[in-house]
Amino acid sequence: MTNHIRETYKDSAGLLRVISHPVRLAILEILEANNEMCVCHLEAILGYRQAYLSQHLMCLRENELVSDRREGRNVYYRMKEKGVIPIIKETKKCTSTKKIDFQAIDCNCPECESKISKQEKSDQHRGKKING
Repeated sequence: MTNHIRETYKDSAGLLRVISHPVRLAILEILEANNEMCVCHLEAILGYRQAYLSQHLMCLRENELVSDRREGRNVYYRMKEKGVIPIIKETKKCTSTKKIDFQAIDCNCPECESKISKQEKSDQHRGKKING
């Protein structure tokens, strides 16, 4: 391969290398669908430990595909470069990759606990109205 060809495709090849890991693809899809998500949600959805996910998030952050912000003890991630989403979607069309319904199950972060608590109170209130 000549240097001209190598230089021409260097950035594209680098981007494809970054998004070529299945976990990174899943993270990007989840963030695109949810706008922003804390690491604990990603743990609950994907079933991987925080340290493992942090390595992949660091790679995505260093390559400017995601950005992060800290709120208390939680770190929230969001898509920074949405141009990769069409690449991911087209790749899925060319393969047998199925759509996955990503949901945060068993997440113990304060945000989820607050939502669960509100839902339980609402359910209890409805139960009283129905039973009462």
